[in-house]
Amino acid sequence: MKTHLHEVRRFEFFFPRLDTQILVEELAGHVIIRATRNSFSESRQLAFIRELAAEGFIPDEYRWLPRTQWDAHPGVRWRIDCTWLKLHPAQRTRSRRLMLSLIVGSMVTWFSLMGILLWPQPA
Repeated sequence: MKTHLHEVRRFEFFFPRLDTQILVEELAGHVIIRATRNSFSESRQLAFIRELAAEGFIPDEYRWLPRTQWDAHPGVRWRIDCTWLKLHPAQRTRSRRLMLSLIVGSMVTWFSLMGILLWPQPA
């Protein structure tokens, strides 16, 4: 028995003016769009789906999807979800190292300034 494995195609988009990241997943004709914020109106969502289809990211059938059928279409799901965002372990390590060095450096600077301030002055 042969098993057909479908490959999940994933694409990430970032809209800096809206401060929104979008992940588009396409698997066997079903499209899930995950946005980090609810910053797209329904008409903009429809336009984005049509743009994705026109550029070849998702099946071409969504390019001509009428507005009245978009909500009822079983192949497209638009979700507000930021659970797919994960930091790479190297980024976490680098951030921890940076914060630790900033804290230690500021403490050394503060103790140096306090030592200068409290150092006895010659009379």
